[in-house]
Amino acid sequence: MHLTSIYSVAMFGLLISFSGCQKPLPAQNSDFRQNCYQDRKVMDKLNDQKGIIQKWEELWLIVSEDGTQKWQPCELPREFQMEKTMVVFSADVMQIYPAERRVASPIHLRAIKKK
Repeated sequence: MHLTSIYSVAMFGLLISFSGCQKPLPAQNSDFRQNCYQDRKVMDKLNDQKGIIQKWEELWLIVSEDGTQKWQPCELPREFQMEKTMVVFSADVMQIYPAERRVASPIHLRAIKKK
């Protein structure tokens, strides 16, 4: 009988632990601890922007739904590195230097989730 109680408690503990497996979305002002673009100024802020993940050569990009804007996240979390994934994100748009040519605007993600 004592073994049944231990088994029941263990199963309850597993049930509780597996019910919270989904990784929560970082809060809007959460820091992804991104190390690139640190020397650039923040030029704009995006909040709850809809986009589609796209790969260009070795870079992961987020493209606006209408295809008119492209952003390059500093570090796109691995779980979002799949082409055509629809996302909603918030980010700081970083400065592009005058003589610099880029395929997309550099961004620091503050939050991202699948749409």
